[in-house]
Amino acid sequence: MAVNNRGKRGLAVLAAGLLTIGAVAGCSSSTPTGPTAQPTTGQYSDVAIRTAWLKQAAEDLHITNPPKVALVRYVTSDKEMESMRRSCMAEQGWPLSPGGAAVVPNGQMGAYNLAAYTCMAKYEFNPAMARPWTQEQQDIVYDYWVNTEIPCIQKHGYTVTGLPSRDVFHAKYNLNDWGGWAPLGNVSPDPGRDGDKLQEDCPETPPFNVLYGTGGK
Repeated sequence: MAVNNRGKRGLAVLAAGLLTIGAVAGCSSSTPTGPTAQPTTGQYSDVAIRTAWLKQAAEDLHITNPPKVALVRYVTSDKEMESMRRSCMAEQGWPLSPGGAAVVPNGQMGAYNLAAYTCMAKYEFNPAMARPWTQEQQDIVYDYWVNTEIPCIQKHGYTVTGLPSRDVFHAKYNLNDWGGWAPLGNVSPDPGRDGDKLQEDCPETPPFNVLYGTGGK
């Protein structure tokens, strides 16, 4: 037997109303009413983002003819996604261990992967989270890092290195050259097994409604 333990932002995490994929395709993207004006057309439309999400999920899970699955609702955090994934996988007959693993009997990996795909299709990250940040959102994130996340990490006894200046962050982000710098990826010393706890206590981004306003589904 094999133990399958996929990452939270990999196959387990890649979303209200009960909407089929076809119904989603007929809906227009919502317009945020908070601090953002993200692009919501073309590759950044709800439909395009969901299509790309499901395509990648099918490829990663080696599913050649993925079924159509109704979208149950969007989620807005890793913690919420993990909770939905656990309950969904249990409903599919695959309860997960506290560490997120499943014991897969020989010859059942295909069935497991199909269940995982079904849950990913039912619960999707809010499409706003897949769109590029506006400069105002970049400022919200930067201020959150400086005023909230980094002090939180320091209270846990770690230091954060390499914080770019605000101007450098803007410039590199807008050139797609910022390298994904984030406080939790630059913690010293290495938190090791404490990494998950640190991530739970000191989230990488501010709450959804702060960063994306009230335009989420």
